[in-house]
Amino acid sequence: MKNLVDRYLDRILNEVTAYKTGKNIIETKTETRKSYQKFLDEFYKTSYCSVLSSCYGKELFNFTLTLHDFIECMRRDFSRNIINEK
Repeated sequence: MKNLVDRYLDRILNEVTAYKTGKNIIETKTETRKSYQKFLDEFYKTSYCSVLSSCYGKELFNFTLTLHDFIECMRRDFSRNIINEK
């Protein structure tokens, strides 16, 4: 599970870098969402009750969900700001 979260975090960093450079933004955004979906798929395929039974597992899962929600809000805000500036 931790490896999937690390991969998701790496994808987020790649996406931020893409925004800064203006290159491959759509591709990196797609990859970030795919890695998040893989995290959820693996979480639900495995025995998620055992993951959530540990304090560390709950924190890791909640962190990832909260981070994803935050990133999605930022994407929407970023998109609105670009549309409004044009």
